[in-house]
Amino acid sequence: MPIMNIAVAVLVILITGLWATGGKGRGLFSSFLNTVCVVVAGAIAFAVWEPLVYGFLLDRVPDMAWGLGLIVPFVVALFVLKIATEKLVPFNMYVGEMTNFVGGLLFALPAAILSVGIFVIGVNFFRVGPELLGYRPIKDEAGNLVYDPRSLWVPVDRITAAFYEHLSKGAFATASPLWLYQPRVHEQAGMMRVVYKDEEDNRTVLARNSIGPDDFEVIGRYRVTPSGRKADELRTDAERPTVAQTVKYTNGEPPPNDAVIEGFIVQFKPGAKEKSGQVVVGASQVRLVCERDRTAVPVHPFAIVAQPEAQSGSMHRFRLDGPDIFVASVGGTATPIFAFEFLVPPDAAPRELLVRNVRVPMEGELADPAKTKVYAGVAKRDEAIKSLALFRDVGASVGGIDEKSLDASGMVTITATGNRYEGLTLSDNLPGRWLINKSDRGGIEIDSENRIIGGQHTWEPKQLDNRSLGKLGVSKFGATRDTVVVQVQLAEKGAQTALGRACEAADQHQPPRLIDDQGRPYDPVGFIYDDGKEITIRFRPDQPLKGLDELPSPLSRTKRDQTVILIYRVAKGSKITSFVIGNKKLAAFSPPVPTGR
Repeated sequence: MPIMNIAVAVLVILITGLWATGGKGRGLFSSFLNTVCVVVAGAIAFAVWEPLVYGFLLDRVPDMAWGLGLIVPFVVALFVLKIATEKLVPFNMYVGEMTNFVGGLLFALPAAILSVGIFVIGVNFFRVGPELLGYRPIKDEAGNLVYDPRSLWVPVDRITAAFYEHLSKGAFATASPLWLYQPRVHEQAGMMRVVYKDEEDNRTVLARNSIGPDDFEVIGRYRVTPSGRKADELRTDAERPTVAQTVKYTNGEPPPNDAVIEGFIVQFKPGAKEKSGQVVVGASQVRLVCERDRTAVPVHPFAIVAQPEAQSGSMHRFRLDGPDIFVASVGGTATPIFAFEFLVPPDAAPRELLVRNVRVPMEGELADPAKTKVYAGVAKRDEAIKSLALFRDVGASVGGIDEKSLDASGMVTITATGNRYEGLTLSDNLPGRWLINKSDRGGIEIDSENRIIGGQHTWEPKQLDNRSLGKLGVSKFGATRDTVVVQVQLAEKGAQTALGRACEAADQHQPPRLIDDQGRPYDPVGFIYDDGKEITIRFRPDQPLKGLDELPSPLSRTKRDQTVILIYRVAKGSKITSFVIGNKKLAAFSPPVPTGR
């Protein structure tokens, strides 16, 4: 049942009818003043939207930040404007009952549409999934995300977006107009609801729909132009050279035959990760806004270049040519790299790249044609992907870290004794035969296999001495199919390991990272801290440690009972080569530590 459609229609009718009925403060004149207040309040809401989200809401309510950032200012501004209007104009204007009724309806209808429209747009930015109360504004047509204009019987969202876009070109024009910075904002709102869905312990888990400005970086740009063979050449690739991908814009129209590919290389940071420890992206969450003849052209990617598997040092181009295609980073690496490809009209200039609604303006090197690598034809582009030149040409490294560039002065070498390395263990077990009681686990989350998958909690040591619990206890950290759990011990009962001693002189504000044989860095996803009186366990793959200063207490050899273990998830099949903090290479493992297959 289309509950949302009914709710929107009823709200519009009720609000409109309320202002048209007789009574104090209603009728034509009051309805006119109310409409003015609504228009101004909406303009204020859109004006403060991004600053409010970036400066306050993203860190506090990330799942609802973009929605609340629009709705709350609108409500507050409307309330203030209404009070001010009543104080400035305390008396109504009598024009006759019929005139009041008809005029009240005429002025109340746009106010109702705009008010409900802002609420619908705001709610669409919430993390609620593609469908809400029977309302699904974005439909998937063979991998193409297209806005459905029939999704609402009364298209309040579309009308509201178009109205304020028009004002942003004229009476309410600014240096950062809505029509260019957030064109067709109703479409973008619907896109933010199209996220990856997973089933976990018989419940649906939605991927994140927001990240912060510091959680990613656009590190390069490239362009692919036709080689002159055929009009649909750019919709093919080396894997399927004879099958052209069907591509549509959000309005359902295909790109022009002379369109070019604009590619953007994005490096995600640890703050962009899901609870699984991966970064998961699809076509809906990345948007390129181009400008042509003072008209915005929003485009979503039709392909993503990413690493295909943890053991591979290669990159693969994934076509977005089917429903619900999302590409995930692999191996738990701290800073995965993706390239997003867009088919853009040749006369449309890229202006803004939006990643989960965070805007990156095309300025500096990103706007400099001389800094944009151009490939003549898809064959050249595919060769560059295979050789990784696509990334090297813009100064990006797929692995992420070149160990030769690190400062190795003072580095220690951890040599294997048999198959053991001092301070490093491949194990998902809690130390000391500890068992967490399922009924006394505090903020620790577990899966159906009784493995820790998230959270943090502190116990007294005796609370973890639960050997009689058996299968009712929790004793393992959760890994994924392509990662293994690695524990790095910095101290045990006050005695520091070689790795712990090396950390003392390092920058405590930067993450201690393991590096594998492909240069991929891994941040600690958790820790075990025991001071003899309390034991704290943290495991947050979605929020890796940003530095050793996030431990409950500083690492120090003067603390006799201190035990510190860092928890990592490393790509299965890789080899761990070193341990670093910032630009300092603290330790090298000889030979590199194999992580199995």
